[in-house]
Amino acid sequence: MSPETPGGSTNSSDRRLSYKFQRLRERLRAAIASGELVGKLPGERDLAKRFKVNTKTLSKALSELAADGLVERNIGLGTFVRGTGTRETLRVLLAGNLERIDPVAKLIDPATMNITVQADTSEAALSATRYDCIVLSIDRTSDDVVRDLMLRGRRVITVGTRATKFSTWAILYDVPAAAADLARRLAHRGHQQLMAVGTDPDGEIMAAVNNALRENARAILGGLTDLDDNLAAGVTALILLPGINPKQVADYLTHCRRKVPDDLSVVTIGWQADSPQWTGIGFTPQQVADAIVQLVDPHSSPRPASLWLAGICHEAGTLGPAPTAGPATEPAAPLAQL
Repeated sequence: MSPETPGGSTNSSDRRLSYKFQRLRERLRAAIASGELVGKLPGERDLAKRFKVNTKTLSKALSELAADGLVERNIGLGTFVRGTGTRETLRVLLAGNLERIDPVAKLIDPATMNITVQADTSEAALSATRYDCIVLSIDRTSDDVVRDLMLRGRRVITVGTRATKFSTWAILYDVPAAAADLARRLAHRGHQQLMAVGTDPDGEIMAAVNNALRENARAILGGLTDLDDNLAAGVTALILLPGINPKQVADYLTHCRRKVPDDLSVVTIGWQADSPQWTGIGFTPQQVADAIVQLVDPHSSPRPASLWLAGICHEAGTLGPAPTAGPATEPAAPLAQL
């Protein structure tokens, strides 16, 4: 005989379901649909007692409902029906480069979520936290760290990068397109030898850049340690890729007495500060803050999703004509938004 639902009625569809957790899953689904269960659900022991099942069966049924997006389960916080009731203020950790995430944290309404900021992104530091969501702003995302956080029931959001082995929520921007746009503009200013400073593991950035340049100029890829040789070989413009410390570049250029943009043009891609040091294409703290609010929302899709940010131009007067070039092949114009 099938267990009775609260109130004494028996669901006839229970007899057609093979496993106890499946029958319970449908009873829970019906209780949610009727409004009997809303907001934060009782503890698993209390809920199991209420439906006359053991906690193992209840946990499996709730896991299936979570996979269907009907409820949200968080270790240490409980289980919530999506889209109904109220819950405690979300606890969100922003971890990574403090120069980037501090301005973002200040733009998020504290009434919507409780924000904590920390620089330490080690596995030990992140695993010890009890936040609903972890936002990682780092240049390289560790798959081991992401796996550990996901196993603990945390929602993981990466900014600027994505994990290679696991599907996470991500805030991304099109670096190859931005690099290609900047390369074209440098070529139009007469620059024939360009250098992209940074890394390009998949080769997508340099492929986009050289496709944009075609026969008009040549671009090479290198790191900070390659600047000496490449500048000596005739490079007249630098494109700083995400992950490159702009201060290190500025210190180097000051040391070797290179004036920007008279001797060398410098443009950059990535995070945009309030007062950008270099001309380039990037995204603002407000864009990142808005994206975090959207992805952290517990009523959003339970399945990992990516938000792509549109690049916004920032002018700092560091893009000029090539030192030995003739007139530019097109009038100087503001950078176009991607």
